[in-house]
Amino acid sequence: MVKSTESTVLLRTTEVLIIGSLGFLLNVLYTRLLTHNLSLELYGDFTVAMRSLVLVSQIITFGIGLSAQRFVSRYIKMRQPRKIQGFITWSLLLLLRTSFFLAIAYGLFWLTATITHLTEIHRFDQYHLALFVMIFAPLFSIFTFFVSMIMASGYVLLSTIIGRLLNRVVQIATVLIFFHFFIPKEIYHLSIMLVSILFVSMTLSIALYILLPENEIFHILEQSKKRFIDDSWLRVAESACLNTIMFTLAFTADLYILEIFSPQENHVGIFSVCEVCVGLLSTLQGAINTQLSTEIMNLDILKDKARVQLQRSLDVYNIIKLLMVIASACMSWIFRQEIFSFFNIHETTAYLLLPIMFVNVYLFDTRYQFSYLVSCKDMDFINRIQATSTGMMIIGSLILVIPYNMYGIVVATGLSRIFSKTALTLRCRQFCSMRLNLFA
Repeated sequence: MVKSTESTVLLRTTEVLIIGSLGFLLNVLYTRLLTHNLSLELYGDFTVAMRSLVLVSQIITFGIGLSAQRFVSRYIKMRQPRKIQGFITWSLLLLLRTSFFLAIAYGLFWLTATITHLTEIHRFDQYHLALFVMIFAPLFSIFTFFVSMIMASGYVLLSTIIGRLLNRVVQIATVLIFFHFFIPKEIYHLSIMLVSILFVSMTLSIALYILLPENEIFHILEQSKKRFIDDSWLRVAESACLNTIMFTLAFTADLYILEIFSPQENHVGIFSVCEVCVGLLSTLQGAINTQLSTEIMNLDILKDKARVQLQRSLDVYNIIKLLMVIASACMSWIFRQEIFSFFNIHETTAYLLLPIMFVNVYLFDTRYQFSYLVSCKDMDFINRIQATSTGMMIIGSLILVIPYNMYGIVVATGLSRIFSKTALTLRCRQFCSMRLNLFA
C-alpha cells in the first residue's frame, strides 16, 4: 500500500512537472511572439492589462472556484445532482450580481472621464489599456469557474491542461491571427485582441465542461423554485477570495508601481519578460514540494523512524532546490545577452535583474512551512504574515522605485520575502524540531 501511494504521488508530481514545463515553453513562445511584434512599451501595457483583468475577475468571482472544488466534488461522490445544480445556479447568479456592480463602477468612471475630457482636464487617450478592458473581466471569471468545475468533477489532469496549456495555445493562436492581418499599434487594437482571447478561452472551458459525462449544466433550468442552497458555499468563497486576492496582489503590485512611477516606459515590458523567464524554476520547486507536503501535514502522527526519514528527505530536496536556484542565477548571467536578445531586448542595464529575480523565487518558497502551519490550524498567523509581507513589498517598492527603478522593486520584494520566510520558519520551530529549511 505504501509503495502504491508513493508511486501515485511520484506519478502526479511527474505529470505536474511535465505540464508545468510545457506551459513554461508555451509562455516563452507567447512572450517572444508579443515582444517581436509589439514595442516594449505596448507589451508592458498589455501585461498590466491582463494582470488587472485577472485581479478584477478574482474579485467578482468571489472565491466560488474553491467552493466548487470543495463541495461539488463531494456532491458528485454522494450522487446528489440536485445539489450540483443548485451550486451552479448560485454561482452564476453571484457572478451576475458582481458583474452588474462592476458595470456600474465602469459606467461611473467613464461618465467622469467624459466630463473631464469635455472640460479638457484629462484626455481619453491618456488612460491606461487596463481601464478600457476592465469591463470584460467576467469573461475570464466564467473561464476560471468552469475550469474549477471540471476539476471538481474529478478531471484534475484535464483542468490543469486546460488552465496551463490549452489556454496558452488559444492565446498564441489568437495573437497569430491578429498579427497576420495587422500589428497592433494602438490601445484600441490591443483591446480587441485581449477581448478576443478572453472570449475564446471562456467558450473553450464551457464547451469542454458540457462534453463531460453527467454534467449538470443543462439541468439547472429544470429546477423547481425551491432550489438547494447551502450557506457554507458563501463562507468558504469569502475566505478563499481574500486569500486569493492577497496572493495575486503580491504578484501584481510591482508592475503597477513600475508602470506609474518608473521614468522609463519600457521597464514594465522588461520586468514582465524576466518574470516569464523565472517561471520554470517556480514550477520545478512546486513539483518537488508536492513530494513531502502530505507527510509534513501529518507530522504529528509519524513515528520516530518515519520522522528521521522525513528529515533526510527534506534535507535532500532543500539542497536540490538551492542548487537549482544557484545554477539558474549563474546561467542567466552567463547567457544574459542571448536571453534578452531572444525577447528582442537590447538594453544592458537589466542584465543583473534576472539573477536577483531567481533568488526571489527561491525566497518565496515557503510551501513546507505553510503545509505544517495549516496542519496546526494556524491560518490566522499565516494570513497576518502574508498581509505584512505584501505591505512591506508595496511600501518598499514605492520608496525604492524612483531612485533605483526595476532594481528597487526586486530588492523590496526580496526583503519582504526574507521576512515572511523567516517568520514562518520561526513559527514552525515553536511547534516542532524538524528542519523545514536547510538550517532551520
